[in-house]
Amino acid sequence: MFTLEDEGKIIPRNIGAYKHFYPTDLVESKTNQNILCILSQEAPREILVFLSKYPGSCQTDIAKRISCTSPTAMWYLVKLESLNLIWSRKEPHEVKYYANTSAQEVARLLEKYRPSIWSKYADRMADLMKIFEADSDLASEQDRKSSDNTLEF
Repeated sequence: MFTLEDEGKIIPRNIGAYKHFYPTDLVESKTNQNILCILSQEAPREILVFLSKYPGSCQTDIAKRISCTSPTAMWYLVKLESLNLIWSRKEPHEVKYYANTSAQEVARLLEKYRPSIWSKYADRMADLMKIFEADSDLASEQDRKSSDNTLEF
């Protein structure tokens, strides 16, 4: 690692108790560095993809999606927000969360910089995207049906 660092091919960055190394072509984007930092962790990766597909989701929705408890989801949300990968907005009865990146950008970075994880999780990512699209299609169909069933006076 020191040789690559001395040659200027990678750049080190301390995040928490860990030291991460990034290719020099990612230096201009701390967001991309932060995304790469969490890509090997399944829950934060799924939260990021989920929020890019469903902006404005609350903690409970996120916990259900990643099959964890609400406090665990909050721990991940705080971590992602501290890395500036998501942002939140307080509303009267809940907090809504939004991704600062797209699912396509996460997939692109995963494929390019973490090929071992990409090959391991490519099917899972594809399944996640299909689930999100199916949920979106179902919600659209339900909205259409409810608008068709309204009475006109």
